[in-house]
Amino acid sequence: MRRIIVLLSAILILGTMVGATVAAPTPAQPIYMTTSGQGPDGMMLDILLNKVMGVPVKFDTVLKAENCADMKTLIFVVGYSGKGMTAASINDAAEEARVKALTSLAVKNDVYVIIVHMGGTTRRGASSDKFTELAAVGAHMLMVIPDSNKDGYFDAMAKGKGAELVTVDVPDGGSARTLVAQALKAVLTK
Repeated sequence: MRRIIVLLSAILILGTMVGATVAAPTPAQPIYMTTSGQGPDGMMLDILLNKVMGVPVKFDTVLKAENCADMKTLIFVVGYSGKGMTAASINDAAEEARVKALTSLAVKNDVYVIIVHMGGTTRRGASSDKFTELAAVGAHMLMVIPDSNKDGYFDAMAKGKGAELVTVDVPDGGSARTLVAQALKAVLTK
């Protein structure tokens, strides 16, 4: 019995030591950004990050896993848009498969995953939340505005996934997109 206790203790200590040496990923280049649900906010973040703020981000609304094998950071801008789906010539099933392939690649390659929701309550609901859940597999950070999280949805998601929750305050008259882009820049360039 004593041998079993000693052996189990040794295994527990070794497991703790091995677990402690594995570092979590951090944001790094190359950075890829796409949508999950084809909402319009990704295009605005692309303009702000790449053109205004000079943060090199490879943006594609229909990014495919086979086109980003070198990624170190993946940003999903989440929110469902039927018009966006039509414009991208993609249906819900194809979008779901695309997002699942990207999250599988990200988990496999230990990619830092950021979920961004800045559409407020207009980009919430059953369809949007479904695509948020799909994208959040393996998420390390959730970045939201208060209006997106009025019901505590992202609080619960962050807790359940062990992800960091960053809430970007938007004062009256402030631009949610600009403030989120500034917060993202700070995360991506530190």
